[in-house]
Amino acid sequence: HRLLATSGIYVLAGERGGCRSGVGTRAPPPQRSGSTAGPEQWSDGAMDNEHLWDAYAWPQRSMRVNFVTSMDGHIQGPDGKSGTLSSQEDRRIFHMLRAGCDAVLVGAGTARIENYKQISIKPEWQVLRGNPDPPVLIMVSASGNVPDIEGARTVDGTDLAAVKEQYPRILCEG
Repeated sequence: HRLLATSGIYVLAGERGGCRSGVGTRAPPPQRSGSTAGPEQWSDGAMDNEHLWDAYAWPQRSMRVNFVTSMDGHIQGPDGKSGTLSSQEDRRIFHMLRAGCDAVLVGAGTARIENYKQISIKPEWQVLRGNPDPPVLIMVSASGNVPDIEGARTVDGTDLAAVKEQYPRILCEG
């Protein structure tokens, strides 16, 4: 993976041609000795879970966006789902980001297509999370046509400020 960042906006180029991008409030992780990456670019191979957790540390109140896309802009693989665009490292970061949030916000259509279920935290991230309760799944829908997912909340999108007040760290997926 190679991280390119400027002004808090980053693009993480994946090993299978996919990209992950988003907006962050932190600078890219520091370069390790021997790295030839310049100040706007960082690459160092695999990080252990604790270093990755620190590199993606959640500010106290924040909203993050996480999605995967192909180099030509597609958001779905040949099977109509985003998972086929994701590498093993993409999925690792996906699960780590979920472990750090209080709520996962997703469109109802994405929840249907991607077959979302109640959010659970992988054991390797549970210790770093420090909270035994999983994040709440919040689906946004103007029509109210949402899949039935145990424990999920539904909002119509008109009062997302209330969601931000109740859940200080929100991960937007999709």
